[in-house]
Amino acid sequence: MALGIGGGPFFVILEGSSLTPSTMFFGRSMTYEQDVCRAFGVRLDEQTVISFDETWRQLTDFVRAGRPVLLVTDVKYLPHYNTTSHFNGHRVVLGGFDEEAGIALLADTQFPGLQEVPIAALRESMLSEAPPVTDAGCSFGVFERERQPAPIQELVPAAVRAAAAALLSESDFMGLPGIERLARGLGQWGEKPDWAWSARFGYQVIEKRGTGGGLFRKLYTQFLREATDAGVSLVAPLVAKSGAAAEAWTNLAAELKAVSERKVPEFKEAAVLAGKVVVAERALWESAAAI
Repeated sequence: MALGIGGGPFFVILEGSSLTPSTMFFGRSMTYEQDVCRAFGVRLDEQTVISFDETWRQLTDFVRAGRPVLLVTDVKYLPHYNTTSHFNGHRVVLGGFDEEAGIALLADTQFPGLQEVPIAALRESMLSEAPPVTDAGCSFGVFERERQPAPIQELVPAAVRAAAAALLSESDFMGLPGIERLARGLGQWGEKPDWAWSARFGYQVIEKRGTGGGLFRKLYTQFLREATDAGVSLVAPLVAKSGAAAEAWTNLAAELKAVSERKVPEFKEAAVLAGKVVVAERALWESAAAI
């Protein structure tokens, strides 16, 4: 429900020889946190501080005052992920700390309880300049209630239309044009020196990396179903279309995974499946824009 009301589903593709892999894409809005807070009547005061030491001083002051803090981190340096891959843009909540033991306590998506992360590792994670968040310094946000949210009957349709407007925007690298760009280019991925890692990363981003499967579209389908059950009948026709988009993404992910495990690059079928993603996404968001 939070994902949907925050207009979370999106698409952005990044390309460049300096990236690892050289083509990567993501399926969630980069402004989601601000958008969902605004919808729920909460101000998210975001800021960036160059020095980690100064950042840590502010963070501990907030926690001591009983105020949760949202941190922007790079998962490569968070030990509970056990990964060598960068993703700088992952949000976690600082829930406590033990300075004597040198430990920060983080609440992090599917991980139960609070994760013990060495403060030294958190320093590296917050100072990372890897994509997609390449700003220098440490970024974090503090929450403050401003007002009561509008009724769900108002929140849901407005959020759905906003998500559709974002996906249908005019851009070569974002929204539906970005998905079309992915579909057009996939057939040539075999020419990339890192073709196997690009394919594997694509599979992971769609199915594994905190998306709930189907590049967040499975979660979005649940949102639409729950909203329908709660009496927001306007979105009922979108449930099946969102499910179809989720399935199309999952089918593409399965093929990308298979490609990554082959010795010879063959992206023809992946390109076909990406074309089916374009069709499903267009049907979903054009219908969403019209509710």
